[in-house]
Amino acid sequence: MGTLITRVRLRNYKSIASCDVALNELSVLVGLNGSGKSNFLDAFSFISDACNNTLDAALRNRGGISAVRRKSGGHPNNFGMSFFINLAESRNAFYAFEISATQGEKFEVKREVASISDSDPRKSFEYEVKRGKIERMTDIGVVPEIRSDRLFLTSVAGLKPFDLLFDALSSLTVYDINPDDFRLPQPHDAGDILSPSGQNLAAVLREVNNESPKIYNRIVEYLRKIVRGIEKVEVKSLGPTETIQFSQDVQGATAPWRFSALNVSNGTLRSLGVLTALFHQWAHDSLHIPFIGIEEPEGTIHPGAAAVLMDAIIEASRSGQVILTTHSPELLDHEGVRDDNLLVVASERNETTIGRADSASRDAMRDSLMTAGELLRANQLTVNPKEKVSLSQASLFAQ
Repeated sequence: MGTLITRVRLRNYKSIASCDVALNELSVLVGLNGSGKSNFLDAFSFISDACNNTLDAALRNRGGISAVRRKSGGHPNNFGMSFFINLAESRNAFYAFEISATQGEKFEVKREVASISDSDPRKSFEYEVKRGKIERMTDIGVVPEIRSDRLFLTSVAGLKPFDLLFDALSSLTVYDINPDDFRLPQPHDAGDILSPSGQNLAAVLREVNNESPKIYNRIVEYLRKIVRGIEKVEVKSLGPTETIQFSQDVQGATAPWRFSALNVSNGTLRSLGVLTALFHQWAHDSLHIPFIGIEEPEGTIHPGAAAVLMDAIIEASRSGQVILTTHSPELLDHEGVRDDNLLVVASERNETTIGRADSASRDAMRDSLMTAGELLRANQLTVNPKEKVSLSQASLFAQ
């Protein structure tokens, strides 16, 4: 279906001084622990949180603006982001904002810009807001309330075509699957969208099975390949709660034994959570292109199963957009990982650099001389020097 977010720029966000990164249907962030991979992925969570809740809540959930803006000798007061987006109805959009710290832990939206294309190339829909005042805006008949501590996009979310932009950014979901969050039975849930940690996994699997048994069976099929002996995965209702039950072959038994989520390994639960994150949205009728970010999907999974897991990731990326972080050579050994899927993340003196791999590494992959995993093992994956950028305020908003 294509790529939802085609390009992203970040400026002074956490450890990232500046980056300007093009994204594909599948983008793999590769780097050592602490290099800043999660900080890049968190930028997508941040804008989604700001749309679904408030800008203040998005900042407070991350420890306040002082924890979000990059720490350096100058300790910059502002941070910003910009996104290039493929919207529904064959529209393209550009969206950017810059947040400025004020006295104490307060803040304001220093500048915010949105621009959306129209099927008629002579038309476009746009606005620009600076410190709570509209500088320019397409005439849409209504001027919603403006507040300097909120993104104006949330105020125009109900107006066409800005609703398409809001829906796209609010749907960005980043997963860090934590088996401890769904090992015990959980209260019943609507199960439409998997929570970031997988807490409502049982409810989501129940709804996937109801809406599309084909997608449900695909999830279970992949799990069988990752975890040997798994026969069935079922959702069981336990009064006001529900849980996941696994049927698994046991040596010496004539029939599979049943185990609740409480009694299976972290690797099994995490694998099921990651697979559900990858595929569950396709069980529902939806016109938008899903964006799925996954933190280290290989965590607690046996290295021998990495190829199967990457099979699932690549299949999911053919229908939506997947961005993941990893430092697993086994995951990167997969023949489907191309050089243009890689984003190398490096850190020096707590400053993160993100970009395509250096030309020698990319040539080695294109010529089938080395896989990305082999390059990682040999410590030969470095950021192409040409990819290092210094974003000014002007370039953050450049369309």
